[in-house]
Amino acid sequence: MLLVILPLVFFIGLLIHRTHTNYYLLTGPKGSSRDAVGMLMAEALNQTTPLERFLHLNVVPDYVVLESCGSLDNLYYLNRGLAQLALVHDGLPLNAASDPSCPLPLTAPRFKDTHLEMRVRAMFPLFSAPLHVVARRDLQLSDLTDLRPTMKIYLGSPGSASAYIAHNLLSQSGLAITPHSTQLTYEQSLQQLRSGQLDVGFFVTGLNDQSLQRLMQTGRFTLLSLSQASGLHMHFPYLHTVTIPGGTYEGVPHETVTVGAMTILAASADLTDSEVYKVASKLSQHLHDIMRDVPMNVANAVDTDPSKDLYYPLHDGAVRFFDHDPPFMFDTRILAGIGTYLSLLYAAYGASSQYLRKYRLQRVLQAVDRAVWFSGIAGYKPNQPRYQSHLRRVMKPALHALRHHTISYEDFQRIIEYVKGHS
Repeated sequence: MLLVILPLVFFIGLLIHRTHTNYYLLTGPKGSSRDAVGMLMAEALNQTTPLERFLHLNVVPDYVVLESCGSLDNLYYLNRGLAQLALVHDGLPLNAASDPSCPLPLTAPRFKDTHLEMRVRAMFPLFSAPLHVVARRDLQLSDLTDLRPTMKIYLGSPGSASAYIAHNLLSQSGLAITPHSTQLTYEQSLQQLRSGQLDVGFFVTGLNDQSLQRLMQTGRFTLLSLSQASGLHMHFPYLHTVTIPGGTYEGVPHETVTVGAMTILAASADLTDSEVYKVASKLSQHLHDIMRDVPMNVANAVDTDPSKDLYYPLHDGAVRFFDHDPPFMFDTRILAGIGTYLSLLYAAYGASSQYLRKYRLQRVLQAVDRAVWFSGIAGYKPNQPRYQSHLRRVMKPALHALRHHTISYEDFQRIIEYVKGHS
């Protein structure tokens, strides 16, 4: 009985837990392309399922959107088991995110060792994010190499891909630039550019980003080219050459050659194959609508296996999605647990059945002993009719037990031989 009650309590507890469980989707800085895309993704993931509508109960974990300082912070939280999904730039080294620059309202890290096994898994690519080097037009700059140490240059917040990529590119170009206002958020940095407190800003964000577009519409800024863009891929394989078409931004009529990074949806290795498969399936139905305002997106290639083009390994659930191989509702760990439980249940049933059979046999034999004692069969004055009367009351339950298989035929034969021994 206990083995039946315990699973019932477990499944009720699991249902209660799931109705109160939130998964976290980390996006990026407020106002960025990743922030906008992440919000739309969460809306798609949180749509009620037919089962939830039927039960009028939330049995699927909700995805809560959290803004972050950037990809490096997102990788940190994913790799330590604090977030389940995140928008990151593919190929950034995990050791670049030793500590988060923007603390998020999450629990303590599950994995604190700095030499961790990588727990970040790719799901699918989303869009190319070019590096925008925005400079005041009155400075009359045209290329990254025109920058000077005396300029007030914003390279991005410490937890962002913008800062990491900008530092690497400046170092590769031999430019010793001291970053200015490193603790600004994305929107604050754009505001300081607008007010003249900054001269240049580095931003790795989606093409035609709305916040950046509003800044460029003032007509007071231009985009700097990277004359060494084609050769940077050899030093930084996660970067690719991107050409921003002329006229994309106000006041920039010419093409701008720069570099970019692929923005992907990444998942924690803690998510099961089934959970990731469901996320991929659900998002694939809405991806064209989610990405419709983001240029250079790869929504049309959502059914194509992207593993050869990505640096992070695909999650096994994503592999199943691209292979059109839905996972079983239970993963191998659950199946192993169910097998162990059934084996235990069968063993307990066998042990209890054997115990009850032996118990019934002993009760019958004890009843025969009492019949012998009361009738005096073993004494000098046996009372045979009394013995037979007691014996009939004993054998009737024994026959009933034999008929219903609660004792075996061998047990009944033993009772018969025991009775014969006293006759």
